[in-house]
Amino acid sequence: MNKPAEPKAPVVVAAKPVKVPSVAKSRPITGSSALTLPEKLELAELAFTLEEYQQALIVWAPLAQKGNAEAQYNLGNMFLGGHALPIDRVRAYSWWEKARNSGSTKAEDSLAKLEKSLTFLEKRQLQRAK
Repeated sequence: MNKPAEPKAPVVVAAKPVKVPSVAKSRPITGSSALTLPEKLELAELAFTLEEYQQALIVWAPLAQKGNAEAQYNLGNMFLGGHALPIDRVRAYSWWEKARNSGSTKAEDSLAKLEKSLTFLEKRQLQRAK
């Protein structure tokens, strides 16, 4: 039988174990001021496309509250579809109404379609909110 060869150089053993970094987990996209508005919107759109709805919400919600029509429209879509938020047709309508008032033609079209299907109770909720 062949014996394993003896190492010619001494083997050095580290005094303590070296920590190997774990695989990086995805970090939330923030509304970092280092990004321009178009970059933030594009980043959120990509997150939404990849079904990372919470990430898209983190970007769109503050922009919508500041009056950005595109973010307002997209936030309405999130409420209508129940993406990272509970389905709420009244809130979807409200955000689309804000988007329309901010100049979004997409929101105007979406409002027209949704308005046809609103229930009596949903219409009352919208009236009370005004």
